[in-house]
Amino acid sequence: MTSTVEIPAQRDEDNGQADEAMTMSSDVVGPETVDFDESSCTEALTEEELRVRRAEREAEYDTIVYCDPADVVIGVNVRTENADTDPTTVQDMTQRGVDMAVKGYRDDDGTVVITMGQRRVLNAREAQCEVPVWIQAPPSDDERKATIDRIIGQVNENDLRVGLTLGDRYSAFQQLVAFDLKPAGIARKLGRGKGGKAYVENVLQAGASDLARAATERYDLTLDQAAVVAEFEARGDLVNAKELIRLAVAEPNNFQVFADVQRRKHAEAERVRALTEQLTRELVDAKVTILDDTIDADTGPARSLDRLRLTPDSEPGSEITIEQHSSCPGHAAWLYEDYQEGRTVIAARYGCADFLEHDHALSEAPAGRSDFTPYATDDEDEADVAAFDVARAAHAAAEWQRRANSIRYNWVRDSNEKWDGSSEKRHKWLAGFAAKSAALKGAQVFLATQKLKGGRALRRSMERNHKLANTLLKTGDSGRRPLAELISTAKAAKATRYDVFLTLCAMEEDLHRDAWRTPYPENQEYLTALKGWGYEASSIELRVLKPERVEDVITEKLGPDPEAEDEDVSNGRDGEDSETTRTAAAGGGDDDGDSDSDDEVVDPSAIELSADVADSPPAPSTEDSESADGEATA
Repeated sequence: MTSTVEIPAQRDEDNGQADEAMTMSSDVVGPETVDFDESSCTEALTEEELRVRRAEREAEYDTIVYCDPADVVIGVNVRTENADTDPTTVQDMTQRGVDMAVKGYRDDDGTVVITMGQRRVLNAREAQCEVPVWIQAPPSDDERKATIDRIIGQVNENDLRVGLTLGDRYSAFQQLVAFDLKPAGIARKLGRGKGGKAYVENVLQAGASDLARAATERYDLTLDQAAVVAEFEARGDLVNAKELIRLAVAEPNNFQVFADVQRRKHAEAERVRALTEQLTRELVDAKVTILDDTIDADTGPARSLDRLRLTPDSEPGSEITIEQHSSCPGHAAWLYEDYQEGRTVIAARYGCADFLEHDHALSEAPAGRSDFTPYATDDEDEADVAAFDVARAAHAAAEWQRRANSIRYNWVRDSNEKWDGSSEKRHKWLAGFAAKSAALKGAQVFLATQKLKGGRALRRSMERNHKLANTLLKTGDSGRRPLAELISTAKAAKATRYDVFLTLCAMEEDLHRDAWRTPYPENQEYLTALKGWGYEASSIELRVLKPERVEDVITEKLGPDPEAEDEDVSNGRDGEDSETTRTAAAGGGDDDGDSDSDDEVVDPSAIELSADVADSPPAPSTEDSESADGEATA
């Protein structure tokens, strides 16, 4: 069938995959061949018949001819590395056909040879639908000129195109929504398969945000990132929305973890706000002045009670109790967030609004003195001066320790929040990992190593019927049968991937909450394996491989301990330590006394895991066991 139509303009495929910009290569795809005897086709024709045939061919130039894609020949093409078919385009063509013509010409025996649009032809073959061909004149007899023209045309066809902006897609989808199409219906009509509904929802969410659209245009954010930025802007959280944009550009590996942490905080915000209002009412009813965060509890006239003694004549080193101070006109309190049993609570830190005015003294001030104001004259007794210097040093050391405890507490709390937020990111990656089929480099060595050691994680997961693996694969079951069915029907490479997946899930389940600072060797092996297979670890996850020391964090902020450089600053209270760390620090576990002390610590820089299993001591703790006994007061 032949018809003459207006030639449609080239368009960018909706799925963003068809006819992608090609990678320049010196190689070319050779043309498909069809066996024929050219002489037998032309020798029997008279000159008049040949003239008529040429006239018929010329009349066909610049017309659209619909061909069976199996009958056309794909000519030589510059695209060599990404000319495969893709399921999204095949599904779209199955539903709507091929709506953009390819270019081609008829050779001497009448066969249509495709010069531009090889991926459309390949996808049309799988979709089993006709392909429209824009018939051109045959290439020049000058082989050099014809080759140059073909290469330039093929490169420009792929390079000289601009895809739809986020705003364009949003506008288009909004029009479809106006026709009562739901996101799932739009995705179905677009031929989007799994994840299509989420794709449409992300476009609608991100496109409605001026900030997300502008950031996408300027910084080339992914659609998922733009949707998250729009989510935070919609709730009025512009500070974190802008921080997400910065992370998307500068630290994309931390983007999802930050977003998850902030979502958790937002979900708790109403509860925390209610707790704050309740405690505020209680303090106001008790005639307690509430001090805001701009009033420092460390310096100036306002001090917390743990820094004060009742009077200058009270014993140096003593502290005022809340009961003793409740009748003071300067009785006040700061509200602060504490963290107890995994939840944020609001607490009061009591103090005096002006300790000098109300005749109190700094706890470590010399006897008879309120603070450390230098002596006015040189007539003081040398013993008094020496005592003053000792008291001032003791005060400085106590202040340093209070601040160190606060830094330690905040460091643990903030790191735990980030760690909790990283689990969803790893789970999503593991689910995607299981869905792929490609062979895995280093898989056999990794599996053999884990089976040789028979670690606690693998044993527990088997005993619990691979709970996490079932959850991530959405089998709807907690047993082994659905997993067994998947594995039994898989090809060799896919079965190996399932084997690795089950092992990784077992190690994920055994990844304790304090792994970011007190990792076991198998935790380090797990993160090394994930990175080796393409996982982009966030900053908090990278600490599993190279833990930070709280001593270094404190020293960086405060400098060394002024009282005793030889003492370990980690002897203080350590914030919100989990039961896992306390158990690990004590050297125990819940594995019937089994020990994994012979597990190998894998070199974090290794891409492939070593098959050798070397004896090594347990992972060194970054804190001593005494630091895990309670929470510091921030």
